[in-house]
Amino acid sequence: MVAVILMGVYGLKCSFSTATNRSSQNFQEMTGISNAHHCKQNENKTNSQLQKFRTCLRQYLCEPTNAPAENGSCSVCPITWFPYKDKCYWISNSIQSWNQSYKDCVAKGSQLLMISDTAEQEFIQNKTNINTWIGLKFKLPEKKWMWINGSPLNHILYQTSGAICGIIGKKGIDSDMCYTENYWICQKLSVII
Repeated sequence: MVAVILMGVYGLKCSFSTATNRSSQNFQEMTGISNAHHCKQNENKTNSQLQKFRTCLRQYLCEPTNAPAENGSCSVCPITWFPYKDKCYWISNSIQSWNQSYKDCVAKGSQLLMISDTAEQEFIQNKTNINTWIGLKFKLPEKKWMWINGSPLNHILYQTSGAICGIIGKKGIDSDMCYTENYWICQKLSVII
């Protein structure tokens, strides 16, 4: 993804140059002498160039919906994904079982959604109008609802029902039979620039 961003921004005339003074380079090669002061100058020049490049990236990629924070950085997501805080979300436009949905998210370099708080839950509920698979399952040996990363479900978010796989819909977090075909939502961390 970073390569795609860099290629796209390069096309927008954000360029980064690491060219050094050729005569200094030739002098060092001929004499074998390393000049710490010269290295420090190059490091400062490189840091300055990186900062200019980062500013240029922000200029082209930071939109009002993911506006720069206090430190000037913003969150960026892949093209068909949408941002919220430090995450990117992708909602399917087809239906399949929980297991197939899980595998699809992994193939996208992501995972099924794991909701961390009520604000995120409300945000997702406003984005989905129908039942959508999330990364929540009832684990039989433990007899607990667990997120796919192994952490337990906060019961403030949801009270359990009869099925084994988690969904989110208009009414909040619920469950469905894992073989049922539903839409699904993947998440990954956003890129901060």
